[in-house]
Amino acid sequence: GTTVLILMITGLAKSFTRALKICCGFGGGASIEEMEECVVSVKVGMLSAYLAGLALFIASVIGILVNVMPEGTGVAYVGIAVSLLGPLYGAFICIIMLPVLGRLYKVKCGMEK
Repeated sequence: GTTVLILMITGLAKSFTRALKICCGFGGGASIEEMEECVVSVKVGMLSAYLAGLALFIASVIGILVNVMPEGTGVAYVGIAVSLLGPLYGAFICIIMLPVLGRLYKVKCGMEK
């Protein structure tokens, strides 16, 4: 959700979808400038996904420390374990997008030769 919003605000949503089309083999005929913009949009998407997960983790830990800590540390450990899912999802999205970025670089290098 946050990644899509950031891509839309920065004006890179169209380049991001074009990057996915290029990686699937449907986006032929892109210029080198368009390929550069696609690379930037994928990098922004990866960074925003990870930072959104990190922000979710920080907000969750603060909520746990304020609301749950007085009840006992056992409940807090469970809450912190669940709050780690945000950064893990962000990292998972980054891992999924790495082959897309690699493919864009490969296509771009083939265009420059």
